[in-house]
Amino acid sequence: MAGQPDEQLVEHARNFVGRLEEIDTASREAIAEELLETFNDVWREVGPPYTRERFVGKLQLTNLTWLYREDRPYAWYGTGKSDLFQGHEIEVHYNHDFSVYSVGLYG
Repeated sequence: MAGQPDEQLVEHARNFVGRLEEIDTASREAIAEELLETFNDVWREVGPPYTRERFVGKLQLTNLTWLYREDRPYAWYGTGKSDLFQGHEIEVHYNHDFSVYSVGLYG
């Protein structure tokens, strides 16, 4: 029926949200794996290099979105008022099992 949510998509979203803490931790680690070295080598302007812990602590989950036609979620991580990537957003795409399959810097 038009205007009704796709039940499979709704269930997929519920599963994602139910595992959000676990997925968020894995996402932050994947972001650090992909972007920490780039930040320290290219974006950091002053001070000592960021540790993994400090870098991960600066990340803030700001948005969750589903690509409807693929039934795949992706998340945006911002850096708030921190100095990471001068306000650019970080996009994390997930596989159907919610494991991370890509991380990218946008903005």
